[in-house]
Amino acid sequence: YVVEERKDPESLVSICLATYSQKNTQAPGWITALLPGLVDVLYKKHQGEILLVHRKSQIIAGALIGWDNGHRYYLAGGRLPGEEGASAHSLLMHHAITQAQKHAQAFDFEGSMVPGIANFFQSFGAHPLSFYQLRKFSGWGKWWSLFH
Repeated sequence: YVVEERKDPESLVSICLATYSQKNTQAPGWITALLPGLVDVLYKKHQGEILLVHRKSQIIAGALIGWDNGHRYYLAGGRLPGEEGASAHSLLMHHAITQAQKHAQAFDFEGSMVPGIANFFQSFGAHPLSFYQLRKFSGWGKWWSLFH
């Protein structure tokens, strides 16, 4: 396996979509609609990178990592199905965490409450933190929020 940094949003989108495909679920629209633009912004600001793991010229796993002064963030990622994909994704996460340590930054997994994903993140030492979400409703949204 080889981990490399490469500005290749098409491969990142493809590997993210492969993850949803292996679960037989519909991928969220933001992956194809917003991810390439986010990659452009992060690269222009020198605050992000795409990490890809490949073997024999086939991309097996990938992730978009962004950062600020104190943190590195796992923003999006995916892998091919099977043990090879799982191993490649673990290698990729290890590489990203090592880069955070090298730059004296904390690594934020941008957690998921999906059991398989949460367990995977926790295997690297991640622990969930709760956050409150505040929303402001106006118009018909106020009435809708009363019943939901």
